[in-house]
Amino acid sequence: MQVRQHVCIDISDSYREKTMQNIEAHKLRAYDQYPHWSVRMFKMKMVIGCCYEGREVPTAATDGTHIFVNPEFWWGLDIELRTFLLVHEVAHVMLGHPWRRGARDHYCWNVAGDEIINYILYKQAQSMGRSVTIPDAWIFPPAEREGWSEERVYAEIFEEDNTVPEPTQPEGNPGCTQEGQTSPSEEGDAGESQKQPGDTQNTQKEDKPHPPGEVWDGKAEDGSEATEEDCEKAIEEVARDLQQGEKIAKMQGHGTHAGARRAIDRLTKPRFDWESYLTTWVKQKGRPIGRSWSRPDRRYLAQDI
Repeated sequence: MQVRQHVCIDISDSYREKTMQNIEAHKLRAYDQYPHWSVRMFKMKMVIGCCYEGREVPTAATDGTHIFVNPEFWWGLDIELRTFLLVHEVAHVMLGHPWRRGARDHYCWNVAGDEIINYILYKQAQSMGRSVTIPDAWIFPPAEREGWSEERVYAEIFEEDNTVPEPTQPEGNPGCTQEGQTSPSEEGDAGESQKQPGDTQNTQKEDKPHPPGEVWDGKAEDGSEATEEDCEKAIEEVARDLQQGEKIAKMQGHGTHAGARRAIDRLTKPRFDWESYLTTWVKQKGRPIGRSWSRPDRRYLAQDI
């Protein structure tokens, strides 16, 4: 399946309304099939269009508050994939992806999140006796990366994506190319424009089409860039939604897939690095000097303490 590049065009009100009605029907279907993830869906605002605030929406996307859907892409999917796409976007939110990126590369972070989500949803559908055929353009993890965390997958993808082969040097004068042309290194030394080490990788990432279902960075309530405090608050709210979704799933008789369980636990029960925390606390309190006004304990004199 090829993802076409869409151009922002005006959408008629009737076309937008028709798409919205179909999406509402699939929201109910998603709530019945994927209750773990669908609690948050009814709190989010649906936006139908091919762009939002100047940003293109070729397929679908979410910023944690909205779900953006391109109607042309939506109607090109079959019934199962429409439901899958909605749940995919909500799962990005339920796993905190809009607020966990930090300084990571956006493209690689999006791909890492897609691998995690598509694997979990595919396995959940299988466990419930449903068959979902995921198109080739929709990212799916290789066998060795199944069950990994987003951070671990990102590190692997980022390393692969930034591996650029060494340029081959033609035979002859190492400072010249064929037909007597000056080598790029000499052009740079002469004061001509040079590319930074990361320029090639960044250009390649921009040329790559994002897989269906993007995740954008979350925003603050006033629409500005989210602060660290805003991100922590949003993740806490998402953790509560996850716990509520799990209760609903149990009431419906649905179990939790192992991959989903690990992903949920990473958000709702994060491992706290006590060693780093205590080290920072001690440094803030001051440097221990090993002196005290208390009387020495005679029991430790034999040990020279």
